[in-house]
Amino acid sequence: MRQRTRIYLYQYSVCVCLKRLADWLLIANTVFIKKYRHLFGRHIKRAKLVIMKIVLINPPTSFSHSPELLISYPLGLMYIAATLEEKGIAVKIIDFVNDHNISRAKKTIAENKGDIFGISMLSDNRSVAFSIISMIKEIHKDARIVLGGIHPTLFYKQILNTIDVDAIFLGESEQSFLKYVLNHKSSASELKNIPGIAFRDKSGKVVSTERVWVDQIDEIAKPAFHLIKLDKYKNMLNEIDFHMLTSRGCPFKCNFCSISSVYKGTIGS
Repeated sequence: MRQRTRIYLYQYSVCVCLKRLADWLLIANTVFIKKYRHLFGRHIKRAKLVIMKIVLINPPTSFSHSPELLISYPLGLMYIAATLEEKGIAVKIIDFVNDHNISRAKKTIAENKGDIFGISMLSDNRSVAFSIISMIKEIHKDARIVLGGIHPTLFYKQILNTIDVDAIFLGESEQSFLKYVLNHKSSASELKNIPGIAFRDKSGKVVSTERVWVDQIDEIAKPAFHLIKLDKYKNMLNEIDFHMLTSRGCPFKCNFCSISSVYKGTIGS
């Protein structure tokens, strides 16, 4: 167990160092471009540099505070964050996995300004997620709010007709969310060019686009472990359970599971 703990600590230290280096490079790159824009103007224009910040939020669930259960890091958000970082977009992950204090949540949201807030949602934590949406709208009035996850994917019409959010991403959304961020000023009609997204058009009608699946998991950026604090995810044995995805979906159709409603079989293996 001591050897495993040393390995985890070493991996954590490497992740922290890489995060600091990435943050420094992002800041240095932005400062350099702003200072020498007059020299490289046409090239910068072609590159379409996106200087903005994305905040990804994982609301707490009713079981996330139970020490006897497996507490998992937000792998889906980490995949999305890594995809955005590859394009030089600043990302922050806020995980309320074991914090059900509403006052602390509101303070955390107030301290993290973003241009777009993305919230991952399950059926179990939808009420908390809706409360977080209200907080964001109260504090960051100009920010856009989008949702993703199993519950919004299955009930996007119900949510868009009752909750004031800008868009909902259906199924896996690394590439679709990236396109949304890169074209965040697009009109409702232009959003139809983004796969796997649901939104309200100018008339208020809910519109959805066809989803596109990633055939090869290896094509997706590796999860952004440097954006989370691994100590939050220790189990009863004071160990961290690491997990990765080697495929998505499932070949079976169990009547108690929602996966078959999202994925048609196993893909991306």
